Amino acid sequence: MKKSLVLGIVLMLALVAPLMAEEMILEAQSKVAASGLQTCDNLHHIGDCTVYHVTKPPKIDDLPIAELNDQKYVINWMGPGYYLEGGLVIQAAGDAESINGQQWLQVSPQLGQIHTSASWNDADGNGALSISDSIVIDGKELRIKDVRLQLRVSPLLQ
Repeated sequence: MKKSLVLGIVLMLALVAPLMAEEMILEAQSKVAASGLQTCDNLHHIGDCTVYHVTKPPKIDDLPIAELNDQKYVINWMGPGYYLEGGLVIQAAGDAESINGQQWLQVSPQLGQIHTSASWNDADGNGALSISDSIVIDGKELRIKDVRLQLRVSPLLQ
């Protein structure tokens, strides 16, 4: 079962990689309100440090499209980015019902590697993966040092 899951993920990434060539990973520069991105929020491109200004946020009841620096982008994914001790930055790669077996996309120090978590220690007891908790990634227990809003976006082709 595990081999077929890994093989499926590898094939999926191979098929979508050409489509994702334009995809960027952005991170909110400040705490974003629970209501989501707002006009004038700033996003930081993790790869080259370019700052993107939200000129028109996505509408809740509409397609996931935002204007950044007056250009339209499709929001492919939005959620927490986890900064782990040792410098690893990860974000969820797909949905999982549990932390056990969850796939994670490595954002930094080098984008693209897929990791798998085996367990999680909810140190603060809040029921959510958060700062001070620890997670076992690829057999190594790592403490979460920070959690930040991240987005994967692609230019809207018109």
